[in-house]
Amino acid sequence: MILYGLVMTAAAVLQAEHTVVFQNGVSPLSDYTKCSDTFLPSLFPEQPFGEYRHVALGGCGAPSYVLLRFDLGDYVAAKSKVTKATLYLYPKLYTGIEASAKWYSVAAEWNENEASWSRASSGVPWSRDGGEIFVAKQSGNITVEETVHSWDVTEMVQYWVKFPHRNFGVMLRPGNELADFECWYYSSETALEQYR
Repeated sequence: MILYGLVMTAAAVLQAEHTVVFQNGVSPLSDYTKCSDTFLPSLFPEQPFGEYRHVALGGCGAPSYVLLRFDLGDYVAAKSKVTKATLYLYPKLYTGIEASAKWYSVAAEWNENEASWSRASSGVPWSRDGGEIFVAKQSGNITVEETVHSWDVTEMVQYWVKFPHRNFGVMLRPGNELADFECWYYSSETALEQYR
């Protein structure tokens, strides 16, 4: 089971279906380091958090959003048909009530070590605080009892395969920004390889 990463099954034209796992320092190869992640807490609008070993999703009236991007690179053929893609995150700490989380396709380029609530990268503000997104694709409940949270991102990953220059990643937001919960996930920077 992949606890942090993107798992996708795809088939190139006239080729057999195969599964590819994207997980920093683990897969598709042990030298894969093209996962970017950070979180955007509204309480610290100018502070970047890209080097943290955890990312935070939360509500409580002061939301925190999670940004993730997986570079598919040469691991998926350009004309592949993605039959299934799932994003898995392993929660390190969950506090508060049962809540929901929505995922969105990010609509602008961002820099992992410079992005914050108010800017996409150094000197480049978001068009709106908290990041630029397209319409929500899916939501689902997350609870303290779950050992892994997952989201079906098939449609979005198919779009990235077709238009790799538009792969700005995925953003997780609380379904209700007033809900009293906070979930800290292991990030791709964690020293614990099995949780990346």
